Amino acid sequence: PSVEIARVGANVTNYQRISPANPSSTYTYRVRAFNADGNSGYSNEASATTQSQPNPPAAPSNLTATAVSTSQIDLSWTDNSNNEDGFKIERKDPGSDHASSKSPRSAPMSPTTVTPV
Repeated sequence: PSVEIARVGANVTNYQRISPANPSSTYTYRVRAFNADGNSGYSNEASATTQSQPNPPAAPSNLTATAVSTSQIDLSWTDNSNNEDGFKIERKDPGSDHASSKSPRSAPMSPTTVTPV
């Protein structure tokens, strides 16, 4: 059964439904006019399906690290996704593990130092 979800004023011809909804779910709507004398008949029904949940990017692969001097290590990897906003680069210091790192360390890197393949 349908339930009333909102009322808008006279001569309004659109409505934005902004509320929690389930991803990949189809919702069906109908509209009718009203005044002090009663309600009109219903409009046709219209349906829309909400977008699916966000899709995280595929993991990069083929990471290589090459020491090119006493103070520089170049990284290279394969980009396996087409929807990433960027790449997060983490470093594990000698004698530690990634899980125990409280915060990633970063250093300035030029585009030629960090290059996806």
